[in-house]
Amino acid sequence: MLQVEPHRIPPLAREIRLPRAGFTAAYDVFAASWKSKRFIQIAEEENQREWMRPGRAKDERDFAAALLLANEAGWLVSFVFDKFAELSAGARPVLRAELQSIVNRTQRFVDAKTVEAGTIGASRRSCQIVCMSSANDHQGLGSGFLIGPHLVMTNYHVISSLVNNEVDRPGARFDYHHGASPLDGPEVFSCVRSWLRTSSPAPKDAAASPEALRDALDYAVIELEGLPGYARGWYDLTAVQPPPAEGGLVEVWQFPSRQPMKVLPGNRVPAPAGLGYEELPADAVPPRIHYMLNTLPGSSGGLVLDNATKAPVAIHDAGYDTPDATVPNRGIPLSLIAAQAASYLTQALLDVPPDIGWHPGQGIPIIGRNALQRLIFRSQRGDVRILAIVSPPDEAGHRVGRLGRTFTRIILEACLPATDHHLVDISAARIDPDPFLTAQRLVQTIDPGLVAHLPPPSGQTTLDADLAVLVEATVRTMIGAVLGKTLWLMIDDIDAQPIGTQWGAASFLIALYRRAALEPRLRIVLVGLPRELEGLADLKEAGVLLMERLDQPPNEAELIAWVQAHLGNREWPSQIGPRLGRLITYVATERSGPKTSHLTEEIARLLAQHARRAFRGENGGG
Repeated sequence: MLQVEPHRIPPLAREIRLPRAGFTAAYDVFAASWKSKRFIQIAEEENQREWMRPGRAKDERDFAAALLLANEAGWLVSFVFDKFAELSAGARPVLRAELQSIVNRTQRFVDAKTVEAGTIGASRRSCQIVCMSSANDHQGLGSGFLIGPHLVMTNYHVISSLVNNEVDRPGARFDYHHGASPLDGPEVFSCVRSWLRTSSPAPKDAAASPEALRDALDYAVIELEGLPGYARGWYDLTAVQPPPAEGGLVEVWQFPSRQPMKVLPGNRVPAPAGLGYEELPADAVPPRIHYMLNTLPGSSGGLVLDNATKAPVAIHDAGYDTPDATVPNRGIPLSLIAAQAASYLTQALLDVPPDIGWHPGQGIPIIGRNALQRLIFRSQRGDVRILAIVSPPDEAGHRVGRLGRTFTRIILEACLPATDHHLVDISAARIDPDPFLTAQRLVQTIDPGLVAHLPPPSGQTTLDADLAVLVEATVRTMIGAVLGKTLWLMIDDIDAQPIGTQWGAASFLIALYRRAALEPRLRIVLVGLPRELEGLADLKEAGVLLMERLDQPPNEAELIAWVQAHLGNREWPSQIGPRLGRLITYVATERSGPKTSHLTEEIARLLAQHARRAFRGENGGG
C-alpha cells in the first residue's frame, strides 16, 4: 500500500487553490470507490471538534483532514495521480512539484521496447466480435482477443444469442481502426462450424456474491477458420499475471458502441460496498476486479492490460451507468479463467498445426498450401492415413506443371521430423500393370536388398497374384525397414500416367490404400490426381482419406501473414523497415551488374516500379 509521510500533508493542503466545491466533487468520487467517508462528513467531524468560520483557514484544515484519511486508507497516491489536473489548478509551482513527487510513487521504470511491443501486440491481437450473418453485414457484438493461433476469448453473453443459431455464427474483425488505409484495413475471420470450444455462463445477477460469480466467469473461447495468431501472436493464459493492486493502473482495449478500436486507462479500485468482497481473504484473487474508466455496450470481452507492463490480467465483463460515475466497471481475472479452462487450452494448443515458416534443411520458405499443412498435421495425430492432392487440368485440358508437386515434397519434409518419420517417393511411371513388379519397386525405394522378402507369384503369371498376400508383405517389409518410424509413401505424377485404367496396377493400388487405412505406421500421399479418387468413398466418409486441391496458389493474405510472422518477427512495424530495406538491396544486387546497371540505378528502378504501388496504392498515388 503506497502512502505519503503524514507530515507532508498539511503543507500540501495549504497550497491547494481548488475551490471547496471542486475539491469535494473530486474527492467524493474516490471516497465512494474506496468505501471511505465523504468530504462533507469529514468536514462536519472537524467542525464538531473545533468550529471555524467558513473561509480559507477552514478549507485548509478540512482538506488536510480529508487527505490524511485518504492516506491512511491507502488511496491518496492514486487520488493525486488521477486528479492531478484539478488539484494543481491555479497552484504555485511548489504545489505542482509536491503533487508530482507523490504521483511518482505510482510509477516505475518500464523498458520502452516492452511498452512498444505490448501496445502493438494488443492492437494486433484485439478484435471486434461480429455476427457473420446471412446478410454478411458484420454487425459488431462485442470485443475479444487471441489466446491461441486460432482461438479468441470473449464474454459468453456477447455470443450467447448465436449458440443455438443454425444460420449465423460469430467471427472476428482485426485491425478495425479509424482512418485505416486499404493496405492495413480490417481483416475478418469467420468461425468454424462447431465454433464454441469451452465457456462459462454469465451471471444472472450483476450484483451476485463473490461465491456465485466464481461459478459464472462469463467467458467463451471460439475457434476461427484460419490461424491468424501465427502472424499476430496471442496471449498465453497459462502464464498470466495477477492484476495490479488496488490503486494501480489498468487499460481496456475495446470496441465501444461498435466503434473502431479504442483504449482507455483507469485506476483499479475496491469493489462497491455491500457485495461481500470485504469478506474475502486478503491474498485471494477476487472473481471480479473493479476500475474507474469508461466503457459502453460493445466493450464487453475487451482485453484488460496492466498499464505499466502491458501484460494481460483480465477480460472486461460489465459496466455500470451512474450519473456521478462513482460505481466502477469490472473485469474477470484471467488467472481464474485459466485455472478453470487449463485442460482444454493445453489440449487445444497441441491440436493446432505448428507454424512451419522455413524448410529446416534447405532454407526454403513455406508459404501457402495451408490446407496441406493442416492435413499433414491431422494425419500425424489421428486416423487420417491417405492424403490426395488433386491437380485438375487447366481450362484447355492440359496438365499443369511440376512446381506444385515438387513443393508438396518440400512441405512434407518441413512438417515431418526425421526422428519420427521416413519419407519416400515414387513416380507413377514406375507403377506397373504387373503388381509384383510394382511391389518390388516400392520396396526398392527404401532398400533394394529387401525385395527378397516379397512372396513369389502364386499362379501361372504374375498377374495371378494374391493381392492381399502381396500387399501385406509389401507393407510389412517397408515398415519393418524404417525402425519404428512412420512411413510416408508419396506417389507423384499420377495425372501423367494411365495407372487408373490398368487393371493390375489399379487393383494393387486400391488394395494398398485399404491396407494403409488399417496401418497406424503407414501414410500414403497421392500427388497429381486429375480428379477425386473413385471407389474409396467409404474411406473419405470415415475421414481416413482427405483431399487438397493443388491449383490454389498463395493469396496475398497468406503472403502478408507469412511476412509478418517470419520476417517482421511479430514486432510490426518496428522490424519491417530494416528488413525490407535489406530485401530490396539483396534483390537489386542480384539484378545489377557491370553489363546491366549500377546498384543505385537498380534500387531506384525497383522502388519506382513496385514500391510506390505497394505502399501508396495501386496507381502510385500519395
